[in-house]
Amino acid sequence: MRIARSVALALALALAGGSAAGWLRATRAEEAPAGKPETVQAVETEAVSTEPVARTVTAAASLRAVRQVMLSAEVGGRVTAIRFEGGGRVAAGAPLVELFADPQRAELERYRADETLARLQLDRGSELLQRAATAQAEVDKRRAGLDQARALREGAEAALAQRTVRAPFAGELGLRRTDLGHTLKPGDPIATLTDLDALYVDFALPQRHLADLRVGQAVEVESDAAGGRRFTARIETIDPQIDPTTRNIALRARLDNREALLRPGAAASATLGFAPEVGGLSVPETAIVASAASDTAFVVRDIDAAGRGRAEQVAVTTGRRRDGRVAVTGGLRAGETVVTAGQIRLSPGAAVRVDPSVRPVATASVGAGPR
Repeated sequence: MRIARSVALALALALAGGSAAGWLRATRAEEAPAGKPETVQAVETEAVSTEPVARTVTAAASLRAVRQVMLSAEVGGRVTAIRFEGGGRVAAGAPLVELFADPQRAELERYRADETLARLQLDRGSELLQRAATAQAEVDKRRAGLDQARALREGAEAALAQRTVRAPFAGELGLRRTDLGHTLKPGDPIATLTDLDALYVDFALPQRHLADLRVGQAVEVESDAAGGRRFTARIETIDPQIDPTTRNIALRARLDNREALLRPGAAASATLGFAPEVGGLSVPETAIVASAASDTAFVVRDIDAAGRGRAEQVAVTTGRRRDGRVAVTGGLRAGETVVTAGQIRLSPGAAVRVDPSVRPVATASVGAGPR
């Protein structure tokens, strides 16, 4: 009897548990959503253009003055006068430094007197010759004496001129490196003299660009020494030899610097533009997604009237970059629509909607790999 009651109780509990489990499953099924809708990503697009990217090449350059010298004395001597200030501008031929020159002045006066005497003797000899009172040989001797005296006088004048250091051309003076009373030796530095009106831009390019180079070609020069301002120079010299070590060709351009905004010795960049290649394709730089494997781009396929389509990620081969555009040499066709903004959260096959209000965002890698 007791056993029968236990069996009946177990059956009742089992039935009750099954009913409760069924009710719970039914309740959860009623609360579950019917299905989540597909997310549509807003993007900005642009058609692949047949406009070629300009061919340019940029190289590191250095600036040097067309005319620049370190002033020095040709002869030794004690400094008796300094007629310039460091940093000032001087005209060509202006006296800058004078050395002690009393002995040279005295010697010049002696040779001038000798020349005067030789000229008087020649004049007397010529009068005597006209009266047949002397021989032609005597007159010739006196003429040679005058020539010798004149040469000695000119040599003394040159020796005296060496005692004064003059500016060989107009320009800006550098720091003064001598003082009054200083005994200079030949070649000792006095100051630099620089003509800032024109500068040389020296740089080198790989030999593959040789066929595109010509004298007179424009060069765009930029230097942070001038606040990033750009200048135009013209190629003046193309070295006839290619460096056998670097395989580079040396170039020199001439730059008008009459505003004196640049200085010799400054670092700069030199950019040359060449004729663009015909038949090239280009897209905005923001359309290219960089990754460790390869560069890719998202192409929008099957665009409907509402601007909706599917994003397909394709591998691309890129070339030169210029003014925000990049040349594409493989992976895309002219007229295809590429995503230029909004691809940061895209994955292959995602639904997209063209929205011009989306702004470009720099990306390093996006979504899955190319397919």
